[in-house]
Amino acid sequence: MKKLRCACCGGEMDYPGSMDAPIRCPFCQTQYAPETAKKMLVELSGPVRIDGTVQVEGIDNANALAHRAEVFLSLGEKKRADDIFESLRSQFPDDYRGWWGETRMMDWQQFFLSEQGDMPECCRRALYFAPPDKQQEISRFHQQQVTAIKPQVDSFLEHRRQELAPLENQLRQLTGQRRQMENQSQQMQDQLQQLIRYSRGEKETWDALGYVLLALIGSLILWYFLSVPIFVLTTWISAGFTAFFLYRIIRISQWRKLEDQRNNLLNQIQQVAHQCNLVNEQISAIRARPMPPVTSV
Repeated sequence: MKKLRCACCGGEMDYPGSMDAPIRCPFCQTQYAPETAKKMLVELSGPVRIDGTVQVEGIDNANALAHRAEVFLSLGEKKRADDIFESLRSQFPDDYRGWWGETRMMDWQQFFLSEQGDMPECCRRALYFAPPDKQQEISRFHQQQVTAIKPQVDSFLEHRRQELAPLENQLRQLTGQRRQMENQSQQMQDQLQQLIRYSRGEKETWDALGYVLLALIGSLILWYFLSVPIFVLTTWISAGFTAFFLYRIIRISQWRKLEDQRNNLLNQIQQVAHQCNLVNEQISAIRARPMPPVTSV
């Protein structure tokens, strides 16, 4: 029985009978050219004696996963390599190769932009679990990223901070101004509520009517006991009603004037809120502005 064995994952591939077309591994999907597959063809017939450790197909060990990930990485298939490195980290968390793979494949520019430090956690774990000779290689790689990428990222962040500083200061001033206006508007609203209650005939209106009635009763007493001329009494009564209506007119005038002032203030608050939104949009646009890609060493 003729079988082909995958050089990447060790899985067996069925012999198609001819080598005219490329052959693909059903396990890791690696494709082999016909001339390469001919060299891999082995003849398996009769009993086979195996010396040493036997690896059962379908059960991955750390070496197989690491080898497969490195092959995909060398082929430029980073997504598949990253998936295998992730499986290696999940099954063998104490194997440095899984963390070392993530260290090499991660976006160092984005890491430095996040301002989380100089060394990502995957690099720390790779150094922790790696043998001494590999620790030196990992340290050199880390230092290359720091030297090549971090200064440019720091310069970009500093330029962005300088650009954001006046906008953030303006936003703080507008926010304070808006808060002060809102407090002033609330005070005006309280005064308006009080004037509205008075204009609807509550406490002070009844007080004014009481004064008019007292003036009327006093006038009748004067007319009855002191024989004050009637035109004098009517004058006093007219003066009382006139004072009452003048009082109402003054209150309503105050109410309308204060209401107009509050409406003007509300319009100003809306304008300030609009300015705050514009500044916020500018700040968001600056923060969302991507940094040009930096080529690592």
